[in-house]
Amino acid sequence: MASPELVDLLRETASFGALESPDLAALAEAFRLTAIPGGTTVLREGERADALHLVVRGRLRVRRTEGDRRVELAELGRGEVIGEMALLTGGERTATVTTVRDSLLAELSAEEFARLIEHRPAVLVRLARIVVQRLAGGHRKRSGSESLAIAVAPAGATAVHAPFAETLARELARLAPTRRLRRAEVETAAGLAGLAPDSASDHLLAWLAAEEAAHRYLVYECDSDLSAWSRLCLRQCDRVVFVAEAEGPADLGAVEQAQAALSSETAPAAELVLRHRASTPRPADTGRWLRPRRLRRHHHAREGDARDAARIARLIVDRGLGLALGGGGARGFAHIGVLRALGERGLHVDVIGGTSAGACLGAMFAMGLDWREILERCHEQFVKHPPGGDYTFPYVSLAAGGRYHRSLESLFGDLAIEDLWLPFFCVTTNITRATSVTCRTGLLRQWVRASGALPGAIAPVFHDGEVYVDGCVLNNLPADVMREECRGMVIAVDVDQKYDMTTNLSFQGSVSGWRLLASRINPFAGTVRVPNIVKILHRTAHLGHVQAGARIRGEADLYLSPPVDRYGVFEMRALPEIAESSYEYASRQIDAWLSTGGGPRPGS
Repeated sequence: MASPELVDLLRETASFGALESPDLAALAEAFRLTAIPGGTTVLREGERADALHLVVRGRLRVRRTEGDRRVELAELGRGEVIGEMALLTGGERTATVTTVRDSLLAELSAEEFARLIEHRPAVLVRLARIVVQRLAGGHRKRSGSESLAIAVAPAGATAVHAPFAETLARELARLAPTRRLRRAEVETAAGLAGLAPDSASDHLLAWLAAEEAAHRYLVYECDSDLSAWSRLCLRQCDRVVFVAEAEGPADLGAVEQAQAALSSETAPAAELVLRHRASTPRPADTGRWLRPRRLRRHHHAREGDARDAARIARLIVDRGLGLALGGGGARGFAHIGVLRALGERGLHVDVIGGTSAGACLGAMFAMGLDWREILERCHEQFVKHPPGGDYTFPYVSLAAGGRYHRSLESLFGDLAIEDLWLPFFCVTTNITRATSVTCRTGLLRQWVRASGALPGAIAPVFHDGEVYVDGCVLNNLPADVMREECRGMVIAVDVDQKYDMTTNLSFQGSVSGWRLLASRINPFAGTVRVPNIVKILHRTAHLGHVQAGARIRGEADLYLSPPVDRYGVFEMRALPEIAESSYEYASRQIDAWLSTGGGPRPGS
């Protein structure tokens, strides 16, 4: 006898809803209901097809191997069909499917399918249409209106996660309907005397599915230990947030060990929140927390700081604002004006990263400095004490880079990237391996120095036997990297200079710098138009970025190009006017963007 619930579900679906009632009833009767725990692989790519599945409750993730990467194709929910193509063709599975939640699936075996279509050919027609639609439109990507489940659990040896779960639920409620779920409340509301170790009862799944349908965000608060409830939370969540006191012991807790034991295919993405006292000037020794863990991201939060809590909430649910800052020497001071304009409009930067000058300015902001403090420090370190001028025998570069290093040492000391208040990255180029490198951990001044080591002009950074130079060689505006770091809004600020690289000289066997200099100072000589060595080095270093420029700019929701073209790479004394003109420009552009519906939107 077919389940009435399954008959109703089939009638609701676009796939089978058009079938006549007798066909629908026969199809429902052929299915077998199976409860599947979250984190279980249901179908594996390359295996022979032996069944079709219909999602009754829960959520499943579809991934496929492309080269050496695992690419997520879709997330499937109630009423969606899995495995129909391979079942019809008798071929192999083309993707791996895992349960994201404890799920209830209806399975139609190959044998039952063959018996069914012999007497009910209309079912075969409907199934063929599903395949055609899937081929035409691809798998359905996760939509922004679907719910997101977050488990909050203890990290380390101390259980301090409950207050954060409450704070997170409160912050998410400002964005969209949110429900905080705790064990005792769920037991009472769902009418359960206690949660059994498997906890995947049909009644409980139905109750949780109803809560998920009614709320955009669910915050599961785990127990302090690895209880049945904590295990259920891990199976039900899209991501898990571990919370710890920053000064406590960094050993893995019981819930963390359970999450770490899951395969990378089925484990929910993990994030770490380190809580600090309100008086903490800078985080320290974060690396000891990161080394034993496999994390999507880590966060720092000061006790009682509402801005930190709001930022972390936005990032956890992919609603953050990321700012990508390009390189350009002194023109990078334009980033100060952009930061000022954003702050005045209440647009809070949640993640920041950059290349070269953008890396240096972004690192100062990630330390917790506001635009005024950044302006003052830039004046002290780069205007009063210009970083260039320490020329050396040009064996590896024109300048030794010592002045720049001392400026960065004064700015950042021994601070590590992972100890910054805001998530931060900088981009450098490894010319040993010919790759662009994104630095998210390590000594801050070292990697900012590497990010700004213009080839030929400033000495490269040597590390572990390899050579690192300016990130501008392959990616001077890392909007693409920021898009990976921040799935919300991305603003990119381009301060690259567009040099006139034309010349009126014809081919010559040699070019004398002395003659070119003489022509410049001789009032009777004709005008010779030729780029100087700085422009040639700068333009050559940027060629990779220039070619990829349009693609990288396309990653940004808002692209800003402040009017700084007339300033040279080393015009440090132009700091005040560069910062001011870029502020005026950015203010106009951001206001226009916001007026047309751009920018972060509540509930989006």
